[in-house]
Amino acid sequence: MKIFIFQNSPAPYRIPLFERLSKKLNINIVFAAENTKERFWSTIMKNFKYIILDGINISIKGKIITIARGLNKYLKNNPFDVFIITDDLRCIISNIIIIYHARKHKKKIILWCGEIESRFRKSKMIPWIFRYISYKYLKYIVKNSHGFLAYGPKTVENYVKNYNAPKDRFIWGTQGIDTCTLEELMINKPQDSDDPEKEVVLLYIGYLREGKGVENLITAVSDLFDRSYSLIIAGKGPLEGYLKSLAQNNKNIKFLGYVEGKQKMECLFNADIMISPTYHDCWANTINEACLFGLPIITTEMEGAEGSLAINDYNAIVVEPGNVDQLKNAIGYLIDNYEIRYEMSCRSKKLAEKFNLDWVTNNFVKVIELTTK
Repeated sequence: MKIFIFQNSPAPYRIPLFERLSKKLNINIVFAAENTKERFWSTIMKNFKYIILDGINISIKGKIITIARGLNKYLKNNPFDVFIITDDLRCIISNIIIIYHARKHKKKIILWCGEIESRFRKSKMIPWIFRYISYKYLKYIVKNSHGFLAYGPKTVENYVKNYNAPKDRFIWGTQGIDTCTLEELMINKPQDSDDPEKEVVLLYIGYLREGKGVENLITAVSDLFDRSYSLIIAGKGPLEGYLKSLAQNNKNIKFLGYVEGKQKMECLFNADIMISPTYHDCWANTINEACLFGLPIITTEMEGAEGSLAINDYNAIVVEPGNVDQLKNAIGYLIDNYEIRYEMSCRSKKLAEKFNLDWVTNNFVKVIELTTK
């Protein structure tokens, strides 16, 4: 069985998954285009079949639509049995082409989806002119899909509730991480290595843009006058200048810029608490990384991994997005309570054992079997 997987552009966190999938399935990854300018990462792809089309990115009202030039020709020249498409709105034109081709040849379509429902997405992420189009488009994709591969339960809930997707056609769990990372870098952090009296290192890794809540994080820690902490902010984005000016009077805050590879792993290794104060994230891969490194997590209800991998009062504290007081209290509580941090650390590591690439790979196999039987 020949599997077609469509992605907008290469992403480094997907590469280990595609390598693992290629050992079990005959997969062919098609990327619409090279990375867009807001993506700072680098990718090295090997050990799986892929092609990068000569796509172009067009900005409309601040949103990117990718024209995957050569897609129709590629589909005509390469027959497939199953088509896996994405709910990324940048791929709206490409997905319509793929759906038309699959229907014409009576082939199965699987929607690999991650979108969750949030007030921020409705009010700010999607301009009003696109909301109606987006809704109709996703309804169209759902109607033409035979199976669904979801990031997590929040995605399933969103699609069942808002797009009438059949719940019994879903398999969830596509956000996994390579558990060999620690061994390869030879930095296996002991659970008992923390000193209760040392400075607590808070870590944010992600884009510095609207919706990530980093301004709330800076405001929250600025009120922790009597705590011994440092806040590491690793990332780049359009709000970088504003956030640096907001933090300029706080010597405990350090901006690292964009990090990847070993530098990113070192940030995770040296951290004590991972913080993601997001207004909207389908499923931040940094939550998986935090669990792998045994970090307690502070996040919001609008993180897609909340309830699955970041569980309130288990390995995480979950706050309302935009509630600075709750965020400040959660940070202060974990700084002051080493024993709680230690317990959450152990639980994060336990959760990481499940959310690995073998589990994700098996979920791909399951959804293909569900769709084709």
